Amino acid sequence: MLPRVTVTVRPASSTLEGGSGVAHPIGIVGMHRSRHRGDGSDLADVREFRPGDRLKRINWRVTSRLGAVHVNSTLTERDTDVLIVADTLLDIVPADAGAATSLDATVRAVAAISRHYVGFGDRVAIHDLGRRIGHVRSGTGPRQARVVLNVLSRANRSVPDWDMLRPVGSVTSGMLVFFCSPLLEREAQDEIVRLRRMGAEVIGVDTLPEEIGRFDDIASFRRDTFLGEAWMIRRMERDAAVARLRSLGIPVTPWRGTGSLASVLLSMEAARSAPRRVLGR
Repeated sequence: MLPRVTVTVRPASSTLEGGSGVAHPIGIVGMHRSRHRGDGSDLADVREFRPGDRLKRINWRVTSRLGAVHVNSTLTERDTDVLIVADTLLDIVPADAGAATSLDATVRAVAAISRHYVGFGDRVAIHDLGRRIGHVRSGTGPRQARVVLNVLSRANRSVPDWDMLRPVGSVTSGMLVFFCSPLLEREAQDEIVRLRRMGAEVIGVDTLPEEIGRFDDIASFRRDTFLGEAWMIRRMERDAAVARLRSLGIPVTPWRGTGSLASVLLSMEAARSAPRRVLGR
């Protein structure tokens, strides 16, 4: 009899497509462009030389044209705090046995998002609303990327569904939060709104399998159970809740691979100078 072998499978370590989505960097080092002037690589403007300016900042082309010494003024590059919230209260399983579940989508999204922002030099943490993944403390660098992948590789699909949500303790103003959830439970919907009202920049990542609750999915269920019709009604209710989140200024985009968040991240970067919207009660 062959000995038992345990195999650990890590999620694919792909990274997101698009920008960083960081509108308001809150750290002092990193790779995100800020509006603060200082040492950096992004040009802010060209101005006349002042005592204390570094000689390497001299713009010789402008200096020769205007006859007075001019230097390049640059913007600093900063880091930020990134929190990835994983809603594992439920694992939604499609009727097709080979299709990805909501937990599969959540694990892949968390892996890609964490690698993306570790690459920017940001501090990345994971908070699990349920019990299938677990928490990861904030950290940076290649070691943090390995820690996240190790935790995700131990995601436990056999854990029963849990109706007690573990809320996020606190967030700092300007923190970038990715909320990975099928957004079926009212408690999860309320939590994403609470984080936004606490001052975080929140992006909803919809991990509900695409075929769940669709009209063409009804035929895959037994006709005597009405489960297909029930899922369709529940999806309609959920889509109304997603529309409400978007009306509050919280972007929600379905997870369909590493390019899913590109348009949202790029639009958030473009709006870095826009005034922040205050949510009403």
